[in-house]
Amino acid sequence: MSSNLWEISIETNEGDSLYKEDSLEDLAKHFDLPKDVLTKTLNDYNKFARQGKDEEFAKGSDNLIPMEEGPYYIARLDPSNLIGVGGIGSNRKFEAIDPDFNTIPGLYVAGMDSTMQYRNVYTITLGGSACAHNVNSGRHAAMNAKDYIASLR
Repeated sequence: MSSNLWEISIETNEGDSLYKEDSLEDLAKHFDLPKDVLTKTLNDYNKFARQGKDEEFAKGSDNLIPMEEGPYYIARLDPSNLIGVGGIGSNRKFEAIDPDFNTIPGLYVAGMDSTMQYRNVYTITLGGSACAHNVNSGRHAAMNAKDYIASLR
């Protein structure tokens, strides 16, 4: 996101959900957060970043970047659903199939595009409910595509 778009988003603040402040104390007030807890959380994180070891969540040292000076940003992220109802038909190898269930050679599907499993069932009411399917289908589609390519030689 360009910095100009970022600044415009903060300025317009559609949805009353994105704020920028120079201090944590000012940041905390936007969502009625306990200032002392927010400050302690950031102080702990900065300590972990300086020592190169995250003692709380074991975040990799390459990704520990201290945030010692403002400005600070806070955003409220509201839940939303990304669902696929219908999707592209596929078999157990995540090969795309036509309406008559015939495999389309060399075409594989994964992620939300392959959620034919939800074709007539509306059970996706929780954010992230298809994450396991997305990861698993991508992994298996790639492995099966690799085998298919090897079979062409």
